[in-house]
Amino acid sequence: VILLLNSIMAGRRLVVGVAGAESGWRKLVPAAVFGVAAAAGAFTALNDHRDQSQNTSPLSHHLFRPVMAEQAAKAPAVHREPKSTVDSRDQLATKRTIRQRFETFASLSFRGEPIMTPIDFLESVTQTDPRPRIGRKMLDTDAINRLVSKTPSQSKNSKDFFRKCDTNGVITFPEYCFLISCLTKSKSSFKIAFNMFDRDGNEKIEKSELEVITGVISGTMAEISQVPISTLSHHFFGSKGTNSLAFREFSKFVDNLQTEMLEIEFNEYSKGLMSISELEFARILLRHTMLTEEKQEEMLSNLVVNGGAFFQGVSFNDFKSFFQFLNNIDDFTVAISMYGFAGQPLGKEAFQRAYKITTGGLDISPNVLDTLYVLFDADNDGKLSKREFIGVMKDTVQRGFRYHQTNFRGTQGFKDCLRHEMKLSSKKL
Repeated sequence: VILLLNSIMAGRRLVVGVAGAESGWRKLVPAAVFGVAAAAGAFTALNDHRDQSQNTSPLSHHLFRPVMAEQAAKAPAVHREPKSTVDSRDQLATKRTIRQRFETFASLSFRGEPIMTPIDFLESVTQTDPRPRIGRKMLDTDAINRLVSKTPSQSKNSKDFFRKCDTNGVITFPEYCFLISCLTKSKSSFKIAFNMFDRDGNEKIEKSELEVITGVISGTMAEISQVPISTLSHHFFGSKGTNSLAFREFSKFVDNLQTEMLEIEFNEYSKGLMSISELEFARILLRHTMLTEEKQEEMLSNLVVNGGAFFQGVSFNDFKSFFQFLNNIDDFTVAISMYGFAGQPLGKEAFQRAYKITTGGLDISPNVLDTLYVLFDADNDGKLSKREFIGVMKDTVQRGFRYHQTNFRGTQGFKDCLRHEMKLSSKKL
């Protein structure tokens, strides 16, 4: 209302000013039209704002009370939980999913607490089922110390660290959550956490500080392990826990961990070759998602039919680059949303620019880009289905640990629920 009045007054002042400066109706008319147009624009904006906003001001509520009351009477009552409540519930559900995975693959036990070996950790991320075994091997303090003593020092970290450790080591549940976070989060989140605890600016932290960072990032602050020493604590801080950890060394550890995991996944499909096919690349992207098998096959068939012209194989470097991009998928989402606000479609050139910005200068290979545009082209119009792409990619980077809130209603909801439960059951078998 204030904006409306101000616009009217501005138009009136302009009319008077013009009339005083140069008399004559030829100068008055344009000024008057400007004032009316400004007032009309303000009134339209006010109406648009009133229609879109849920929290109206007292004045607008008073002015539009009859209309609002009539609309409220017609509208069905819908209960919406606060976003913070939904987010907290989803985080707890995700944590339960991670715990179930941890307990399924954990082959060791200490005082009734399940614990993993390094190879258990790798298999829990890359495999569907654990190795056949009968129960868990029970360890005492001496047995844990013997296993952990074989852990390589911080200076000997490599991209096959966990494969070299094999069964010689222990990983607790809080550390498992932390390692999953290392696979799925961008470096910037860890850099911020390090800076918060780096009081003297030397980019180094102590063991107790990393434990807090681990708890905050992985959401396991309340988790207390009975294990006296673990593979990670020995690797980062030594057998006595008195060494410090520099961010440069931690960043190297995260890089090597991600590379090691990606090498395992890549080699599973490459069979020793230097590249995988675009179809195999697409299968890797879709296998951890909640898309139905029918939907996945439909997307893959579309790729086979429409993508053969650009197929040339995906190298490991391209594969690794793309998954580094996925760790920054939230930044990418913000970048491409700006194109939506500007009313511009997300073309390949814009995608490449956003990809490069969010990855710190990495380029996406042309055949990978073409694969994405064919795979996520819902109606074969050459455009990327942004919402589906972002959702599927968030599933991919979480490697099956992402929780999905599912609402099934009506006959179609019953069918979707049945497919959903059958898919979950097949994963457990």
